[in-house]
Formats: sequence, C-alpha cells, structure tokens
Amino acid sequence: LSFFRQAERLSGRQQEIFKEILNQTHRNLIGKLLLLLGLIAMGTIFLSHKIAGPLYRFERTLDQLNQGELTVRCHLRKFDEAKSVAQAFNNALESLDQRISQLKKMARENESPELLIARLREELSKFKTSV
Repeated sequence: LSFFRQAERLSGRQQEIFKEILNQTHRNLIGKLLLLLGLIAMGTIFLSHKIAGPLYRFERTLDQLNQGELTVRCHLRKFDEAKSVAQAFNNALESLDQRISQLKKMARENESPELLIARLREELSKFKTSV
C-alpha cells in the first residue's frame, strides 16, 4: 500500500510509465495464469480418468457377473490405477468360474444319481455361503 502512495508522488510522465509497466505485467500474468489453469484442468481430468475409469470397469464387470456371466474379466488400460486390485478380482473370478464349471461337468456325466448327489454335496461343501 505504501508503494502505491509513493507512486502518487511521481511526475505525470513517471506515473504513465509506471501504469504501463503494471498493465504489461498484468497482461503477462493473466496469460500465464490462464495457461496454468489449463494445465491444472488437463491434469485433473487425466488423474480423475485414471481412477474413475477403473471404477466404471469394475461396475460393468460386476453387473455382468450379477447376470451369471462368469467368463467376464476386468481389463484396465495401461496407465490406470488399481491394476493389482483388478488382478486379484480376475483371479477370484477365474477360480469361481473353474469351480462352477467343475460342478456343471459333474452334472453332465452319466453316473448314478446317488453318486452324483454325493459328489455335488462334497464340492458344494467347499463353498462358504450364508445358507
């Protein structure tokens, strides 16, 4: 504030030069500020897509899984976050798919109903469920 009070003491020509310097500085700063805001916006969009994209893919995969599609897997882009979570998720899906496939294979085999029921009960007992 004292800086501007001292500027009032300058001569008319000096005040014009001072105003021109301030205006030029403001123009330079505004341009740099707009560039900086643009870069921040681009970075924010890039980072949000690295997180929101995988969440969207997990949601789609879970929807397909809910419809009974056990062959579905969650595939993420090269630079997405949560790749380790996706790998663990896909491993769990693979295990579930194999176990259900084994049960379906048993059901298709031609063997006595008593033996089939016993084998199915044995395999189903390996699943921990709420019932």
